[in-house]
Amino acid sequence: TVTLMFVTVLLVAGSLALEREENAFARLTRGLVGRSALLGEKVLLGVVVSLAVTILMLAAITPFVPVEWDRFPVWLPAIAAGGAGFAAFGAAIGAVTKEVRAASLLAFMISLPIAFLSLIPSGAVGATLFDVVDVVAALFPFDPALRAIGGALDPSGPDVWIAVAHLLALAVAYAALARIAIRRFA
Repeated sequence: TVTLMFVTVLLVAGSLALEREENAFARLTRGLVGRSALLGEKVLLGVVVSLAVTILMLAAITPFVPVEWDRFPVWLPAIAAGGAGFAAFGAAIGAVTKEVRAASLLAFMISLPIAFLSLIPSGAVGATLFDVVDVVAALFPFDPALRAIGGALDPSGPDVWIAVAHLLALAVAYAALARIAIRRFA
């Protein structure tokens, strides 16, 4: 999930920021491609790459860790939803930054703490603080992606479909934020 996060967020944020930095975004959207369509293509690119990278990584760890390949049909929606959530999050980051270096730095600065917050077990901190951490983690795609992929890989794991729905809602919200932010690209 960490690799899925970094690959997808950095790819989408960096590609969107690069197009802005080189003024390619304005040239592309003056023609036949609309802003929403171009943003959607970036998110779709992130989903496709995240699927490929995650499946390759699962194949690579199979000799060392038992992986239930018969659950492959459950993996696909979990990975795709995680990729969509991370890609839309990356698009929002790329849309608010002016250059690739800033997008990459911001992606790391936000993603790492959120990933660490999502990994805090319930007994490690007080109940009130854990509730706050849980709410903050729910606003970002890492925790639901971790639950979706964990449930997809392990039949006794968390419910995949609730996490997938959560990820899709986050993807829509972050894509809307990115769409609002790209208005400044003129």
